[in-house]
Amino acid sequence: MGGLIICPDEEDFNKITKENVADIYKQVSVTKEYAEYFKKKLLEAY
Repeated sequence: MGGLIICPDEEDFNKITKENVADIYKQVSVTKEYAEYFKKKLLEAY
């Protein structure tokens, strides 16, 4: 997965940490196990 983290203000950009970025990505992504489950279900359906 790739993407951008948009910070509206320079102050926000200067405050964000790698932990913040990791947390954001964790909140908007699925686990590897769920991705495999979903892939299996799609293949079964089509």
